[in-house]
Order: sequence, then C-alpha cells, then structure tokens
Amino acid sequence: MTLNNKSPFRRLKLFHSCYLFIGLVLLTYGVLFFQSVQNYKSETRSRLSLSLEVLDGQFQAATEAVDNVLRHITGDCSADVNALGNTIIAVPSIQSLNVVKQGTVVCSTFEPNIGGVLPSTTFINFNVITSNIVVPGKTIVVIKSGNDDLAVAASLHGFILFGVVKILEMETPFHINTNTGWVNEKGQLVATENPDTLYIESGAFPYSISTRYDYQKMFLYFLKSDVWSLLILLLFSSAISAFYFFYDSKREVVQALSKGLKKGEFEPYAQGVTDSNGVLTGCEILMRWNYKSSLIRPDDFIPIAEKSGLIVPMSIQLIDKTYEFFLKHYYAVSPEFHVAFNISPIQLTKPHAQGLLNSVAKFRQCSKLKFIKVVLELTERQIVSYTPETLATIRKLHDMGIIVVIDDFGTGYSSLENILELNIGGLKIDKRFVDRYPSDELSASLIDNMVDLANRLKVHVVAEGVETKEQAEALRLKGVQYLQGYLFYKPLSLDNFVGALKAVH
Repeated sequence: MTLNNKSPFRRLKLFHSCYLFIGLVLLTYGVLFFQSVQNYKSETRSRLSLSLEVLDGQFQAATEAVDNVLRHITGDCSADVNALGNTIIAVPSIQSLNVVKQGTVVCSTFEPNIGGVLPSTTFINFNVITSNIVVPGKTIVVIKSGNDDLAVAASLHGFILFGVVKILEMETPFHINTNTGWVNEKGQLVATENPDTLYIESGAFPYSISTRYDYQKMFLYFLKSDVWSLLILLLFSSAISAFYFFYDSKREVVQALSKGLKKGEFEPYAQGVTDSNGVLTGCEILMRWNYKSSLIRPDDFIPIAEKSGLIVPMSIQLIDKTYEFFLKHYYAVSPEFHVAFNISPIQLTKPHAQGLLNSVAKFRQCSKLKFIKVVLELTERQIVSYTPETLATIRKLHDMGIIVVIDDFGTGYSSLENILELNIGGLKIDKRFVDRYPSDELSASLIDNMVDLANRLKVHVVAEGVETKEQAEALRLKGVQYLQGYLFYKPLSLDNFVGALKAVH
C-alpha cells in the first residue's frame, strides 16, 4: 500500500461543497418557487375577483336599465321603441332590448327578434344561453325583469364575457359557469364537466367564474418575477460553498478521524534509527491512516487531530498496537533497543495523563519487553502548560524509566523552559535544518549550537531527515549520535520492520 501524497479529503471536500451548493440552491429555489407560486395564485385570485366585480357591475347596470325600461313601457311597440333605443345608447354593453308578452317578443331594438319566442329557461332574471338570432351559435347573457304578462329582456354583448380578460391582462382565461353549463374559450355554452380548479361565486347573480392554474406559466412567472433573486442566490450559494471548501471543511476530517478511531484505521509504521555507524538501534513509531485503501500522510491529519483533541485516543491506540506487536516479536529485538512515540503536550495534562501512563507502563511491566527503552518525543506544535499536574506526570514518566525527548527542536513553541522543566533525555533536530546541511552556513551554525547544547546537558541528539551520505558524514563528525532518514530506512509497516530487525541480528 503506497503513501498518498495528495490529500484524499480534497475530493471529499469538493463532493460535500458541491452537495452543499446543490442543496442550498434547491432549498432556496424551492422556497422562492413556493413563494412565487403563492404569489401567482394570489394574483390569479385577485384578477379573478376583479373580473367578477367588473362583470357584476355590467350585469347590475343592465339590470337597472331593464327595471327602468319596465317602469316606462306601455306594451305598444311604436310608443316603446324610442325608450328602448335611448337605453341601449346609455348602456353600451346591452346588445338588444326586448319587450316580451306571454313569452313572445313584441318589440325589440333588433327587429329580427320580434315574434321570437324566448326559451322557458329565460323566465328567470339571469340566464346564459346560446343565441339563435342576434349572434347565432354564440353565447349571450339575458337579463329579464317583469312577469308573464309583460317583461323586458336584455341581451348583452359577448365581449362583456371575454373582453374583460384583455382589459385585466389575465394570462389565463376564465370561464362563466351557470346551472345550464359553462362557457368555453370559443364562447360556446357546453354542458361537459369544467376542468377548472379555482372558482369564485357571484353574490349578486346566479353564476360563478373559474380558471385553472397553468403550471408552465407559473414557472415562467417564477423566472420572470424572481430573476434578480435567482442570480443573487446563485452567487450566495457559490460563496457559501467556496467558504466551506476552503475554510470550514475541517469538520469533515474530524468526523472521518472519529470514525477511523473506532474502526482502528490508524496503523503504526516504524522508521529505523541508527547510531553514527549506521547500525540499527531503535525506531520511531509513525502514525499512518489506512483510509479507504490508501495511506494518508500524518501532515494531512495530525494538526487537525491535535486541535480537535482526538490525538489523545489516537496516540494511545497506536502505543497499544505497538506493544501488542512487539510482545509477539520480542525475540527479534536486541537489548537497549529503543522505541519512540510522538505525543502532544495535551497528553501530559490531568484529564489525559493517566491513559498515557497506563499505556507506556505496559512495556516496563512486561518481562519480555522491559529491556526496550521507551522514548516519548514531545511535539512543540502546542504550548506546554507546566501546571502541578503536568509536572507530576513528567516525574512519573521519569520514575518509570521513560525518556522524554523534544521533537523537532528549534521549531514550533520551542523554549528553554521545556528543557528546564522536562528533564529531557535528548534533542531531535528537525528535518528542515538537516535538508540544508552542510551546504548552508546558517543551518550549520544552528545545528552546531544544538549539538553543543545537548553535549552540555549530557543528552543524546537525533537528526531526522538524513537523505544523503554527505549529510550523514557531516552530522557524525559534528557529534550527532543517532541518525534517521531515508538514507537508512524508510517507514515500514511493523510486519516488514521485523524483517529489518532479523536482518540486523
């Protein structure tokens, strides 16, 4: 299994960022669309109500005109025709005015109507019928006032029914419904079932008007009315997703770390440490994350694990796995062999110290492994807080014979206080200094000072990141006792590292 040099979380972050973007767009588009639909329905209802109001006004005007004519007619067409004509001029919506006796038209502003017989259905005050004479085949409204002996009936122009749609700019046409049927888009009175879904009843006349929601127009209404909102939403969702991808996606790594801890995905890898002569004398246990069939570099998850506090149980799990392994292969380990573990300053504090003490104590208490020197390399990415509890933990570690080393000395929160309080057993020179050594004068001077400090403190020095023979020879001449790097050993799984141990012995 090869080490993954590219963060596997980039794809995960990208996936979740896209998922977040799509989710935000769908959610907010859904809310906006729902609001737009409600607005569309409300606007349609308002227009329908306004249409009803306009129609009621026209019908009421015609009713008043008919009532007025009825009060003044005599039944003599020659005497009544002028009154009928004047009324039509005054009320343009009326198509024809008719005087009716015993169901027969005896006088009319439209002469072909005279002698015609009104259908029995028209003997109510308000009717929607199909015209036979004035506009054959078309639907008209008949408003009547009077009785069988003498009545006045007015027929209204068809534009009263349909022209109001244009006046009100209704995109969806409405229909008039009566007890005899409903008027379709062609102006025909039909008796089939009306497919409309929205009805409003007239309170003044026996009819209702209706329409149905056009969802295609509803969607176009949504796009047209909320175009700026949609553009702002896209920009907002893009900004949120980008922020999540670049700044807030560490939460995904923390969740994955927590799951990995429960599944035991963190594996110990050992990198051999040699003395100045190149003889294998120990190893550093490095953490590798076996995540979805690939090994993740520690740089991709250790800093996040430290900030989240998960580094504590992860380190304990790593120490315990290493203990179990060496317990099975103790015969391959030489006396004075040392095993180094990285720990974080938080593990020295009271809530977590006992777990660390219990794990390293196993090496000292096991007769087969008590000869192994356990080294704890304290990282300096976080500040060490020297509380009484922390100092007590350090004393207990020394009492067990555990060696404490400052890892990556000269980087992070490095300070002389650490040397004073920790009673260290060694210093570890960071790879960044070794990389430039011995060609860089500044790096050479810094390493000289570190080695000189270690000699004065009578502690050993380990140089990590040694990759060339030139570096190894120069460090040996400077007095560095232990060397670690790809020149000697690469990090190996514990199973493969046993082979290296057997080769030495």
